[in-house]
Amino acid sequence: MLNSLLPPLNQSDHVPLYFQIKNVIAEQIREGRLASGELLPSEYALMQMFNVSRATIRQALGELEMEGLIERRQGVGTFVKAKKIEPEIIKLTSFSEDMRSRGLKPGSKTLEVENILPDAQVMNHLGLSAKVPVWCVRRLRFANNEPIGLQYLYIPPWLKVDPEELIKLQSYYELLSRKGIKLAHASELLIARNATKREAELLNIKTGRPLLVADRVTYDMRNVCVEYVQFIYRADRYQYRLTLVA
Repeated sequence: MLNSLLPPLNQSDHVPLYFQIKNVIAEQIREGRLASGELLPSEYALMQMFNVSRATIRQALGELEMEGLIERRQGVGTFVKAKKIEPEIIKLTSFSEDMRSRGLKPGSKTLEVENILPDAQVMNHLGLSAKVPVWCVRRLRFANNEPIGLQYLYIPPWLKVDPEELIKLQSYYELLSRKGIKLAHASELLIARNATKREAELLNIKTGRPLLVADRVTYDMRNVCVEYVQFIYRADRYQYRLTLVA
């Protein structure tokens, strides 16, 4: 709930009033005093709270929306936006491990398990010189029961797996561990694109909304490829952070 004991605005300050209001609300969101999904007061209530015009409130809300801190739903109201899931790209982890490390409950729904003839892209990533069948597992991934991504997993033909294992699959890396396979490293390529109609339906977003796509190829200790996987994340719920050193 927006704290009623708000700091007074400095009318004589060179900082615009809308910017001061934006900073006050942003601070309460970042400090957790305004929780994810919480409904903000109406524009009229905010006008009364800060003793400013509607135009000033709308400008402040517009800034907060641009920063990804709130979302305005027509006919419903303005809500605090759910915090994005942000992995640290320093350690090779599975989706399930990543979610658990953030206090989130990972989930998975298998959409399809197929034995397919790979296209040129999949062959290249798996290091195949001939077109031989590979297993493809398409899954919808959840964090705290919210759909946040799609995952298309391609398994190299040398790795023998039971289709029943794949249908019930929760964590591929845990499956590899049970088979005695130790992971060494992975390469990952990130791109951005818009959601197709089918992707939007599965992820509960609008067609054309931005997606973050990560193509990963993972290798074991022998430097042999053990997977090519494509993660397709909702850009409003997932982001990457890189730490660069000089």
